[in-house]
Amino acid sequence: MEKRIRKHAPTYKGFGGPQSAEVWVDTDGALKFNKQDDPNHVSAVMHTYRIPIVAATNAEQDTTFDLPAKAMVSDVIIDVTTAEVTGSSKTITVGTKAGESGGVAAGFLNGVSVASTGLKRGAVTVTSGVWASNTFGSLLSDFTAGTNSDDRGLFVRKSYLTDANTAKSIVWTPASAFTEFAGVIYIVLVEFTS
Repeated sequence: MEKRIRKHAPTYKGFGGPQSAEVWVDTDGALKFNKQDDPNHVSAVMHTYRIPIVAATNAEQDTTFDLPAKAMVSDVIIDVTTAEVTGSSKTITVGTKAGESGGVAAGFLNGVSVASTGLKRGAVTVTSGVWASNTFGSLLSDFTAGTNSDDRGLFVRKSYLTDANTAKSIVWTPASAFTEFAGVIYIVLVEFTS
């Protein structure tokens, strides 16, 4: 049963004059939107999913979490609660299962360090005005490293749209065998409902 714990009904300018919309936070913590009196409006629900992960061998690890059928992933963040000390390479990738159609195991994060605790996300490094490296995966960014001041490279941040023909299973892969690591993957997305 839905219970609206906070509600706001702003007015905004739309086609044909002022329009009314309803915004609320549901009891499950989801932010919900509903434009009133418009049969063509679709509700959108903002979610942040929490997926705990722990030390594993350096192979693709299926989290058993699947993305919703109609959603837009805007960000993926790692909360490192226990840093990896022993592994020879202390980075991870997060993405969609490579064995599924369109799956990219490093699609959301690629080479993010877990050698220290705290929140981690993809990042771009710029050296002397040139795009040098990128740890956002290919599903959340387009990137080409630059070579010099005449070729500065390219970085474009993007969102990932899920649909019936794309991989949905969330996976992560440690770069080496981990012993101590523990953390949480946070998936930030908007789910579209009718």
